[in-house]
Amino acid sequence: MRSIVLRLVDLPRDIYVKLDDTTRSELLRRATRVLGRARLSKELGITLRMLRNAESGVALLKLGMWLKMAEIAHYPLEKLEAGVIAIRGRKGPDARIELPLKATPEFVEMTGYVVSSGVKVKKYIVLLCDSPSLVERIADLAFNLWGVKLWSSEKRVILPLSVSVIFEAAGVPTSTELGWGWEIPPWVKMYPKDFLRGFQSGCRLKIIASRGSLRFYIKAHNHRRASSFLESIASLYRELGVNIMSSPRIISVKDNYYCVLDIYRRDTIEEMLKLGFTSNEKAEMVKELLLEKILAARFSRHSSFNR
Repeated sequence: MRSIVLRLVDLPRDIYVKLDDTTRSELLRRATRVLGRARLSKELGITLRMLRNAESGVALLKLGMWLKMAEIAHYPLEKLEAGVIAIRGRKGPDARIELPLKATPEFVEMTGYVVSSGVKVKKYIVLLCDSPSLVERIADLAFNLWGVKLWSSEKRVILPLSVSVIFEAAGVPTSTELGWGWEIPPWVKMYPKDFLRGFQSGCRLKIIASRGSLRFYIKAHNHRRASSFLESIASLYRELGVNIMSSPRIISVKDNYYCVLDIYRRDTIEEMLKLGFTSNEKAEMVKELLLEKILAARFSRHSSFNR
């Protein structure tokens, strides 16, 4: 299905998984019936006490352990997947999740922020922000999607491991990984407006006032794939009636290569503004740019009339 972002088997085996009471009890009972409690704990590499805690729901087990029990008990993978209610990293809060994970407008918007503003710090994704309004929007999305409260400051938001692993498992790159390219998946294309609102509000779009333009840019590790990604971005805009006429190009800046997509046309910038920016600071800068272009056009017509 086009809407499916990831399934249970896509998650890393060392992530902790919380099952609903019915699934947890049934799977543990069936696996214990096959091997016995002592042998099962040995097979899983945990103590009997930890196994008892898992039976009562006090302790969470890693995904790899649940999959091994499902194999031992011949438990259907679909039932195990449907029983997942949350995941947790080694540290940090539980993230509420329903599998298979399906795309929603909110999830796709959050994907836009990860792709545009995300950087990897160890196993965590950190989102760099230029506006308190952007921090607030990302925090609201995280709570609505996963029931987690994020650590944030005025300029950045840290996604907990339980959330970061979802994007990694779904194959979503951070902004620093975009230079290798990314083929935009079908589930993103289901909600192009939401994705582009997140993407254009992030760090990959900058305002070049001296040239009267907007510029999407990514550091190009693979020129062809980076160009293909920005061309896909332009295609998404065109599907929404935002007519981006320019094509991606490669430029060199201090021995580094960047793939850029420049936007000069006033009507195109106006349509991008209508899509919305969740960064108030960026929205104001785009409005100022448009005002300058309008005044410049009026001055040009006035000068031509006088001549």
